[in-house]
Amino acid sequence: MPELIWEGKDAVINYHHSLAVRELKIDQQDSLSPEPSLDDNLIIEGDNIEVLKSLIPKFASKVDVIYIDPPYNTGNENWVYNDNLNSPQIKSWLGNVVGKEDLQRHDKWLCMMYPRLVLARELLSESGVIFISINDVEFFHIKIMLDEIFDEDNYIETFTVRSNPRGNQAKKHTASEHEYILCFSKLKTNLLPFGFIKGIENYNKSDNQGKAYEERGLRKRGADSKRSDAPNQYFPIFYDAQNSEISTERKSNNAIEILPKLSNGEDGRWRWSKDTVNKEINKLIVRVVKNKSEKRFDVFEKIYFEENKISKIRSILSEKSFNYENATENLKEIFEQPVFNYSKPVYLLKHLLNSLADFDKDFLILDFFAGSGTTGHAVLEMNKEDGGSRKFILIQQPEESEEASKQGFKNIFEITTARIRRCIEGVATAKDPKLKEGLGGSFTVVKLGEALHLNTLFLEKDLPSYEALASYLFYHTTNQALSNVTENASHYIGKTENYKLYLIYSADKEKLKHHDYALSRSKLEQILKDCDNGYQALIYAVTIYVDNKSIKSLIEKEKYTKKPIICQIPYQYLQINSANVLNNLEDSED
Repeated sequence: MPELIWEGKDAVINYHHSLAVRELKIDQQDSLSPEPSLDDNLIIEGDNIEVLKSLIPKFASKVDVIYIDPPYNTGNENWVYNDNLNSPQIKSWLGNVVGKEDLQRHDKWLCMMYPRLVLARELLSESGVIFISINDVEFFHIKIMLDEIFDEDNYIETFTVRSNPRGNQAKKHTASEHEYILCFSKLKTNLLPFGFIKGIENYNKSDNQGKAYEERGLRKRGADSKRSDAPNQYFPIFYDAQNSEISTERKSNNAIEILPKLSNGEDGRWRWSKDTVNKEINKLIVRVVKNKSEKRFDVFEKIYFEENKISKIRSILSEKSFNYENATENLKEIFEQPVFNYSKPVYLLKHLLNSLADFDKDFLILDFFAGSGTTGHAVLEMNKEDGGSRKFILIQQPEESEEASKQGFKNIFEITTARIRRCIEGVATAKDPKLKEGLGGSFTVVKLGEALHLNTLFLEKDLPSYEALASYLFYHTTNQALSNVTENASHYIGKTENYKLYLIYSADKEKLKHHDYALSRSKLEQILKDCDNGYQALIYAVTIYVDNKSIKSLIEKEKYTKKPIICQIPYQYLQINSANVLNNLEDSED
């Protein structure tokens, strides 16, 4: 496989490992939800690379769809490279606008995109897909880079999008009309999650051998459908209903003569000649259809589902034209004035999401270049239309914008939030009745808190929440995301195939001084009882009141077959990792 080499690649290829996980802190005041939580639709303020890393403890392998519309690097977007890596070369890039005359603008763009896409892949579910809008400035670079990150076998399609019917007049000699949407899946076994592979849904009939097929009328429709257009394709087909026999010759007096007639009664024609009908007679079926107020017989071809049809079905989206000018109209309905450049239309996102057959009405979509919030708007509108329960995570940093400031917004993040709020509550001046009424739904605003560094855990002014620390510990021990967890009397936070994990902790420093937040003999006894079905206990605690002798006596008393792993936070945790816990520590006698 070809490899793309660029300046700074060596510095960024493992950059995502060095990033700290930061606490996701709910902003109660700016949220629009009766119960703000991390299980709601989320709008997250922050640098997307830091947010992506911080989402992993809770959302690793749980995002079904990712759509992003990153800067195209045209030289006119005024984007700034701001990943502060420990590299002299990259440090010299910080804070400088990447313009058209910047000789390293492609290198900078690739350095910006690479670690974000690596983290994005970690967040995708096993059946997940990613869509990336891009134009020809960086198309070839990012395609090779995605082949490296996702594996070229997981490449699904490049969809051509007609973005500007008038053409881009800034181009020399040619007027470019098109952009692209690249699509990759996480695993090669999930290359066909689409319903625009939607034709597949039409294969809802099967023959006596169980082979799926759809029906297509044999009568020619549309242009060139008259008898005069192909006289040799006008002939009767005979159908004997008693034995379901179809032929081009009358074989019994019971046979019904079927002729291709147009809706106005004129003679039409079949799509096939008589020779083809005789050759493919086993693929034909006769159905009773309704023509105005009368019922009549018509002939249909049985089109069997075959793997080689998938490429034809998949191309449906490629042939679709999208006019991005509708995006301006979308925003004008909500804000009345232009507030954002380069937005995508709502119906583009709806079309992409409606094409995903595997996820139907219940999936989680992530957009980490959220911009004006089109992705969230599309999800809310789809849920309004069909009662779905799709959810979104939008990530946008609070970067300043001239258009935003003219309309009274401090930054683009405020635009993102304002759009979703107005979509939910309704826009009185909107022409669209759904938008005027309000799409309904809710969202929780999230901001980044302190980095979760266990070695300085109790030196920080504010301790991380129970949920944040539990998710962090669980992920870094098991490499699995933790769904829902709250502080509880049993201290149980989650389990793997062989382990149950417990966290005895509170974000209140005064509570931590109390014996209720220490691992005592009674607490350990209760945990061992909870693990009597073959699980091994892994217990995190700040204070530990049990010694090896107490542990041994409890194991004998409860007839517990596996010694619990007890890890004091933060000290002992720093000495172990997931490999130690899962492979080495369960037989430890210390």
